[in-house]
Amino acid sequence: MIIHHQNYTIKSTLSHDETIMLFEDIVHKSYTSLGKLQNNSHCFVEKIDIKGYQPIVFKIPRYRNKRRWERFLSLFRSGEAFRNHDSMMYLPTIHLKAPKPLFAAEKRANGMVVESFFTYFFIEGKIASAENIPAVLEALSLLHQQGLTRSDPKLENFLISEDEVFFIDFRLKKPFLFSKTQCIFNLCKFFQTLPQEQRNLYIKPYQSPWFNFIYRINDVMIATRKMKKTLKKKLSKSH
Repeated sequence: MIIHHQNYTIKSTLSHDETIMLFEDIVHKSYTSLGKLQNNSHCFVEKIDIKGYQPIVFKIPRYRNKRRWERFLSLFRSGEAFRNHDSMMYLPTIHLKAPKPLFAAEKRANGMVVESFFTYFFIEGKIASAENIPAVLEALSLLHQQGLTRSDPKLENFLISEDEVFFIDFRLKKPFLFSKTQCIFNLCKFFQTLPQEQRNLYIKPYQSPWFNFIYRINDVMIATRKMKKTLKKKLSKSH
């Protein structure tokens, strides 16, 4: 359901009245905070309690909202909040687990998204650890079989709840070109976030000449990004 309210466009899984009520509660901070899960320049994430609901996660993608390139792209597509909401909605249709979304809201100026946030039900569980790598790889493989990739594929972005793997902090993407290659890149990114000993344990069944080639390319890309960050820090200190 799409709702227009107070200069916001809202995409919701709830009824119109329930959506407006929750929107007003969140915007006016008429809730009990159960703790900030993240609060930095990249994003703001808070676990909140609103009477009559199980705990809710409220997230503002600050960096994406402010980044000029992201704003420009939102002229042609949905903003970050809507894309996260849609991803959480879509994942269960391919038999994978995600938090249940409530609603996402975005405000536009000159056609571009300048403010946005989204909400979903909090899931009790534990962040995936080394013992969960086989289950996480199985979930990732099922995603890649659909020609889809996920943003930021690292172990900390999977949650284990009642022995099931849940995707968290993610946005789905369906590459238009070279879908299989993009999925291999996504898998390489996951492996390259693991400590070397864990990588060595689980990578062998996925290796092929093409996988190894993409893995090396991704290694170079990671090293280049690190070098750029280091240079940027040095330059900022020198001024």
